[in-house]
Amino acid sequence: MISLEKIDWDDAAHDHFMQIRMAESGCTPKPANAAGCETSDVGPDFYRNEVQAHGSSLIAVLENGNRVGSFILRVDGEELVLVAGAGALQGAKPFGHVTGMIEQEAREKGYRSIRMHAVRPGTKRAAESVGYVHSESVMRKGLV
Repeated sequence: MISLEKIDWDDAAHDHFMQIRMAESGCTPKPANAAGCETSDVGPDFYRNEVQAHGSSLIAVLENGNRVGSFILRVDGEELVLVAGAGALQGAKPFGHVTGMIEQEAREKGYRSIRMHAVRPGTKRAAESVGYVHSESVMRKGLV
Protein backbone atom coordinates (compact mmCIF):
# COMPACT_ATOMS: atom_id res chain seq x y z
CA MET A 1 0.00 0.00 0.00
CA ILE A 2 1.34 3.43 -0.97
CA SER A 3 0.69 6.47 1.21
CA LEU A 4 1.85 10.08 1.26
CA GLU A 5 2.92 12.16 4.25
CA LYS A 6 3.98 15.81 4.50
CA ILE A 7 7.29 15.99 6.35
CA ASP A 8 10.23 18.27 7.16
CA TRP A 9 13.47 18.04 5.15
CA ASP A 10 15.52 14.99 6.12
CA ASP A 11 18.50 12.87 5.02
CA ALA A 12 16.30 10.57 2.94
CA ALA A 13 15.05 13.57 0.93
CA HIS A 14 18.67 14.66 0.40
CA ASP A 15 19.53 11.20 -0.94
CA HIS A 16 16.45 11.07 -3.18
CA PHE A 17 17.12 14.48 -4.72
CA MET A 18 20.79 13.63 -5.22
CA GLN A 19 19.49 10.93 -7.61
CA ILE A 20 18.04 13.68 -9.80
CA ARG A 21 21.30 15.62 -9.81
CA MET A 22 23.30 12.55 -10.75
CA ALA A 23 20.83 11.34 -13.41
CA GLU A 24 20.72 14.72 -15.15
CA SER A 25 24.48 14.45 -15.48
CA GLY A 26 24.44 10.92 -16.85
CA CYS A 27 25.96 9.45 -13.69
CA THR A 28 24.71 6.36 -11.91
CA PRO A 29 23.18 7.54 -8.62
CA LYS A 30 25.35 5.39 -6.35
CA PRO A 31 27.90 6.85 -3.92
CA ALA A 32 30.69 4.69 -5.37
CA ASN A 33 30.19 6.30 -8.78
CA ALA A 34 29.84 9.86 -7.51
CA ALA A 35 33.56 10.62 -7.57
CA GLY A 36 34.52 12.11 -10.90
CA CYS A 37 30.94 12.70 -12.08
CA GLU A 38 30.05 16.17 -13.23
CA THR A 39 26.70 17.03 -11.68
CA SER A 40 24.10 19.62 -12.55
CA ASP A 41 23.73 22.78 -10.48
CA VAL A 42 20.29 21.66 -9.29
CA GLY A 43 20.78 19.26 -6.42
CA PRO A 44 19.63 18.60 -2.88
CA ASP A 45 20.54 22.10 -1.63
CA PHE A 46 18.35 23.67 -4.31
CA TYR A 47 15.39 21.48 -3.31
CA ARG A 48 15.96 21.93 0.44
CA ASN A 49 15.88 25.70 -0.12
CA GLU A 50 12.65 25.31 -2.12
CA VAL A 51 11.07 23.64 0.93
CA GLN A 52 12.63 25.62 3.77
CA ALA A 53 12.73 29.14 2.30
CA HIS A 54 9.98 29.22 -0.32
CA GLY A 55 7.08 27.44 1.37
CA SER A 56 6.97 24.35 -0.81
CA SER A 57 5.90 21.06 0.76
CA LEU A 58 8.10 17.99 1.02
CA ILE A 59 6.04 14.80 0.71
CA ALA A 60 7.31 11.36 1.69
CA VAL A 61 6.16 8.40 -0.39
CA LEU A 62 5.68 5.38 1.85
CA GLU A 63 5.15 1.81 0.67
CA ASN A 64 3.85 -0.44 3.45
CA GLY A 65 5.23 2.12 5.93
CA ASN A 66 8.73 2.22 4.40
CA ARG A 67 10.08 5.41 2.85
CA VAL A 68 10.59 4.82 -0.88
CA GLY A 69 10.51 8.32 -2.33
CA SER A 70 10.15 12.06 -1.91
CA PHE A 71 8.57 14.82 -3.94
CA ILE A 72 8.03 18.54 -3.62
CA LEU A 73 4.77 20.41 -4.22
CA ARG A 74 4.15 24.14 -4.38
CA VAL A 75 1.17 26.30 -5.21
CA ASP A 76 1.21 28.72 -8.13
CA GLY A 77 -2.14 30.53 -8.13
CA GLU A 78 -4.84 27.96 -8.95
CA GLU A 79 -2.25 25.41 -10.06
CA LEU A 80 -0.47 22.79 -7.99
CA VAL A 81 3.13 22.30 -9.14
CA LEU A 82 4.97 19.01 -8.77
CA VAL A 83 8.45 20.50 -8.65
CA ALA A 84 10.50 17.31 -8.46
CA GLY A 85 10.37 13.76 -7.20
CA ALA A 86 12.69 10.80 -6.85
CA GLY A 87 12.99 7.48 -5.12
CA ALA A 88 12.84 3.73 -5.52
CA LEU A 89 9.39 3.41 -7.12
CA GLN A 90 9.88 2.85 -10.84
CA GLY A 91 7.56 2.46 -13.77
CA ALA A 92 4.32 3.95 -14.99
CA LYS A 93 2.02 2.01 -12.63
CA PRO A 94 3.48 3.30 -9.31
CA PHE A 95 3.92 6.74 -10.93
CA GLY A 96 0.25 6.76 -11.91
CA HIS A 97 -0.80 5.68 -8.42
CA VAL A 98 1.16 8.47 -6.72
CA THR A 99 0.09 11.15 -9.22
CA GLY A 100 -3.49 9.92 -8.84
CA MET A 101 -3.28 10.56 -5.10
CA ILE A 102 -1.87 14.04 -5.77
CA GLU A 103 -4.66 14.74 -8.28
CA GLN A 104 -7.35 13.67 -5.81
CA GLU A 105 -6.03 16.01 -3.14
CA ALA A 106 -5.65 18.84 -5.68
CA ARG A 107 -9.29 18.45 -6.75
CA GLU A 108 -10.46 18.41 -3.12
CA LYS A 109 -8.57 21.67 -2.48
CA GLY A 110 -9.98 23.34 -5.61
CA TYR A 111 -6.88 23.58 -7.81
CA ARG A 112 -7.65 23.92 -11.53
CA SER A 113 -4.60 22.04 -12.83
CA ILE A 114 -1.33 20.33 -11.96
CA ARG A 115 1.97 21.24 -13.61
CA MET A 116 4.87 18.84 -13.47
CA HIS A 117 8.51 19.53 -14.23
CA ALA A 118 9.86 16.46 -16.04
CA VAL A 119 13.38 16.15 -17.44
CA ARG A 120 13.98 12.43 -17.83
CA PRO A 121 12.39 10.66 -20.84
CA GLY A 122 10.95 7.87 -18.67
CA THR A 123 9.24 10.40 -16.42
CA LYS A 124 7.79 12.17 -19.44
CA ARG A 125 6.42 8.88 -20.81
CA ALA A 126 4.96 7.91 -17.43
CA ALA A 127 3.29 11.35 -17.14
CA GLU A 128 1.85 11.07 -20.64
CA SER A 129 0.49 7.60 -19.79
CA VAL A 130 -1.70 9.15 -17.08
CA GLY A 131 -2.93 12.12 -19.12
CA TYR A 132 -0.28 14.84 -18.78
CA VAL A 133 0.62 16.75 -21.95
CA HIS A 134 3.73 18.74 -22.85
CA SER A 135 3.05 22.43 -22.28
CA GLU A 136 6.41 24.17 -21.89
CA SER A 137 10.17 23.81 -22.00
CA VAL A 138 12.26 25.28 -19.23
CA MET A 139 15.80 26.46 -19.91
CA ARG A 140 18.34 27.17 -17.17
CA LYS A 141 21.72 28.85 -17.14
CA GLY A 142 23.92 28.76 -14.05
CA LEU A 143 25.47 32.11 -13.15
CA VAL A 144 27.83 31.03 -10.40
